[in-house]
Amino acid sequence: MKDTDFVYASAYTRTLENKMLQKADFEALLSASSYEEALRFLAGKNYQVEAELAHAWEEVKYACPEGAPLHVLLYQNDFHNLKTILKAVFSDTAYEPLMLEPWTFSPDEIHRAITQGRPESLPEPFKGPAMEAYQILALDGDGQLAEIALDKALFTAMAEIAKQSKNDFLIGWVDLNIALINKKTALRAGSQSAMLDGGHPLSDAPKESITTLELWCDNQLMAYLRQARQKLFGFEPIFGFLVGKQFELQAVRMILAGLRLGIPAGALRERLRDSYV
Repeated sequence: MKDTDFVYASAYTRTLENKMLQKADFEALLSASSYEEALRFLAGKNYQVEAELAHAWEEVKYACPEGAPLHVLLYQNDFHNLKTILKAVFSDTAYEPLMLEPWTFSPDEIHRAITQGRPESLPEPFKGPAMEAYQILALDGDGQLAEIALDKALFTAMAEIAKQSKNDFLIGWVDLNIALINKKTALRAGSQSAMLDGGHPLSDAPKESITTLELWCDNQLMAYLRQARQKLFGFEPIFGFLVGKQFELQAVRMILAGLRLGIPAGALRERLRDSYV
């Protein structure tokens, strides 16, 4: 698709971007005296935590031309949900609060297939990876190895979508994600084994802890995304907005959870990722 195909969608997305939470809004949340006060602040800005991301997707899909490669992001949600459901089933914990929306395949259907021991009943591109991860967890209980198998399948699917789109920004996004996952895998495993294929070299990543690396990785993704805001029109600003909105919601949920647990604002501030706007 050509950049000019997204003239209207890009302009419309800019109006949605202007409504995103600003740094001052996050500071107000961090300064809230309680979880309830934070919720009141968000309500005053017409920010609906449970419906915010789904609403953003509805708006973008309405504005986008048919054939826009938005499913590259939906696959990320699908594989996150599959990964979470597998962990939940094998550890007998709840999965519903951790599901990401929107998706291409219902989490309830994924859960039903996994609990019945029938991962092969899932559609492509989930069937093969689900079977492999299920077998790893059932026979070895190796959650890390199962996660690597699912990540590899996810980025194989995403790389194919990016390649078909012929969009350099999207191809670069997939490569960066692969490189960052390789860094995290290497730190967790203490080796360079089980790496995903491809990705950019990243020699300046911190090595202190997985928590520090996770923060650094997310900020690398955000720095890349901000390039999308420099384009007047095209798929890039639309993609950037959707991922930026997802990061925004993660930050809001992290602050709300911290307030409920009584975590000091300073500690929460240290966990905040860079924002899109």
